[in-house]
Amino acid sequence: MLRPSSSIPLFRQRIWRKYFESFQNKTIAKRHKSSACSLQDGTIIEEYDPFIDKPMEIVREVSEEIRASVRNYTETNELNLVAITASRRYDEDGKCTDVDHGSDTYSEWISKTCEHDGINYETWRVAGGLDNTSQQVQSLIERANDFNHVHGILVYYPLYNKPYILGMKDGEWSASTQQDRINAGYENILQEIRRKCQGLTYKTKDDYFRDLVHPSKDVEGLCHSYHSRKQFRNQALYVDKYDGISDNETDYFQNDTIFPCTALSVVRILKRCLNEKQFDPSKPIGRRMEGTTFTIINRSQILGRPLASLLANDGATVYSVDESSIVKISHGNMLNRCSKVNDSVQKCIEDSSVIISGVPCSDFKVPTSWIQRNSTFINVASEPNVDEDSLRKVEGVQYVSAVGKVTVALLEHNLVELHNKFHNLQ
Repeated sequence: MLRPSSSIPLFRQRIWRKYFESFQNKTIAKRHKSSACSLQDGTIIEEYDPFIDKPMEIVREVSEEIRASVRNYTETNELNLVAITASRRYDEDGKCTDVDHGSDTYSEWISKTCEHDGINYETWRVAGGLDNTSQQVQSLIERANDFNHVHGILVYYPLYNKPYILGMKDGEWSASTQQDRINAGYENILQEIRRKCQGLTYKTKDDYFRDLVHPSKDVEGLCHSYHSRKQFRNQALYVDKYDGISDNETDYFQNDTIFPCTALSVVRILKRCLNEKQFDPSKPIGRRMEGTTFTIINRSQILGRPLASLLANDGATVYSVDESSIVKISHGNMLNRCSKVNDSVQKCIEDSSVIISGVPCSDFKVPTSWIQRNSTFINVASEPNVDEDSLRKVEGVQYVSAVGKVTVALLEHNLVELHNKFHNLQ
């Protein structure tokens, strides 16, 4: 029988690394090669680097404001968050051999963050890569849904992030069938079809797990009730009401739905970084970003797609870029596929005053020659998606190197919102 584990949680390195990179045991200055000086006793003092450190001060301020409101709530309310995770290390035959020890650093930081802010955090684990893993994960999600003392559920993806159809045989899905077909090159065939039919996507097993989480406990905002095309196009619902200035706890600024944490973290940071022409809090909600053009290099369901909707529903024009296509999204989530030669990624970036990049590849870099003066670049990947030394030379550019601190704070914030709406019967 599966038993929940109370030990330190393991996190998904491929996806969650980009969310929590800023929590590694490295200073921001070291990570970005800031200059340093040494005292006679050998103590290393990191010099203040305005290019890196000034925007990160904003990130820390936003994070701390949100966490302070969470701590205020947990003084009088008990919050319980359950994390469900599975190991994903495979041998050459596609069999799971071990847990992902590289994720321990991130999980330790998140555990400490929740503990500091008064949240009870517990991890339930299953072994990954096995045919019965899917059923075990489903059972744990259903169990967490049924437990009244569990106020939030966090599933660490990816578990099975390959196209769902690869695992189907004779009407049944299995991990071994999926792995066999990946090894046989079926995935390459699907990718070729996708290149010919731009914008085509395939559902994954992870999508099924996301919809299993009950809306009253979905701290990630990824189930169908919060995360669908219909929701994205709802201009009144799918927009962050917060004005970037007022108290986070003000009733007027409470949202009516749960947003994915990373997408919302970018929005909250932008509201502190942008000037009044780019984000005008005095305008009505839905028009505050009119006249501002964004390029988002990522169209994932966790980051790019919800982020594009959050921005467009507040008046922005958004170019959504993935590996196979470019989509222009305007106010009201009006979608226009860019098929002309001049609608290139370069042109999108040149036309944008804000670039947000979340490509999980260390080799991917946005050419700085495309980035206009006085623009804002937000990096949401684990490694910089731009050459930072070259970016420094762009006049007036504002560079946010990581958003992880705000992402974690908003994870806690979403838990508070769920508890206040569904579980607080006082």
